[in-house]
Amino acid sequence: MDTGRVASANVVPGVVEPVRWPGGGGWHLPVAPLLRELAGTVGAGSWTDARNSPGSADGPVLFLPRQWKPDLSEPARRALEAATIATQSHHPWYVHLGRTAVEPTRNLAADLGRLCRLADLLCLDLVVEARGRGAGGGLSWDIRYEVPGGPVPAQARGWADDLSGAVAPSPRSPTRCTDWTSAVAPLRATI
Repeated sequence: MDTGRVASANVVPGVVEPVRWPGGGGWHLPVAPLLRELAGTVGAGSWTDARNSPGSADGPVLFLPRQWKPDLSEPARRALEAATIATQSHHPWYVHLGRTAVEPTRNLAADLGRLCRLADLLCLDLVVEARGRGAGGGLSWDIRYEVPGGPVPAQARGWADDLSGAVAPSPRSPTRCTDWTSAVAPLRATI
């Protein structure tokens, strides 16, 4: 982002070599090394998913089917890898924004204030919700925009352990926080 440079890669069979999942599980295609290589190409010391979507800043984890084995013929391995990559067709592009230095710490009060001001400008309700997770499960927090007077959703949408976790990233969930895209997600379903 602050380097002004761009790099890209096309994830196709053979570009990312499969590795065994830690702990002796199955095999997966690790996208993180490819992202680190691209970041190095543009001089980025850190990066984030541009959509700020839940998940890892290191990209998706692509688990290969159980049939994939390193001793299969190359065409059979590549066909299974292609099928796995195709499961990501709902997100054919992953865009990451890089910085030369680590992204500055977010200011929770300022972020919540920004969400409030935006709700006022758009004549929407900013809903801060805390719902019980069940027997001894604590609370699940969520922040979202809603049309004034709209119905309360039957299902909880929240995932954060506390208000600060719903507003800004935490060490436990560095990419799961409220931004414009996640806050308006409930509105998109009603349009």
